[in-house]
Amino acid sequence: KLNLKYGKNADQRSLNTEFSNLPLLIIGSLSAKYISDLRGTIGGRIDVKPVNGKPLIEGQIRVNNIGLKLIPVNARFYLPGDIIKITDNKLLFTNFTVLDSLRNKLDLNGSINLSDPGNITADLQVTSNRIQVMNTTTKDNPEFNASLFVNSRLNLTGSLQKPDVQGSIVLDEGTVINYRY
Repeated sequence: KLNLKYGKNADQRSLNTEFSNLPLLIIGSLSAKYISDLRGTIGGRIDVKPVNGKPLIEGQIRVNNIGLKLIPVNARFYLPGDIIKITDNKLLFTNFTVLDSLRNKLDLNGSINLSDPGNITADLQVTSNRIQVMNTTTKDNPEFNASLFVNSRLNLTGSLQKPDVQGSIVLDEGTVINYRY
């Protein structure tokens, strides 16, 4: 559902969307170089209206049973069902869960600020326990391949183009890295 209001004055203009069970298959073809096996749906609402000459975005996005494979690292991830709130041009993540193919958990908390599209900024905390971030074999890449498990406690702040990353990433049991020189 899409509702567009357009008036002579900027404060009379707005864009309101409501969507449910929107399949991610539609987006999958746009990212086929990096993502495959994209499935699941999203729903929610997004409202955009001008405030002081700049767009203000509010709403929420519900993710539902999203699955995908990151092609470069041959790792599968799942987003079982969470809500991303959008307040004052910020995407807000509260205990947002990502699972790997073994159902190990990564938690995401914090925000991504979209107020300046030329300089999107983040204030995110990422924690994981034995999450598999890479699962490649010699068939995928004979020179470098790995089954890589990590524990992490990271803070990502600042511009997404050059974020400040602080914290720790520790290799966990079961990690195997093969490099042919």
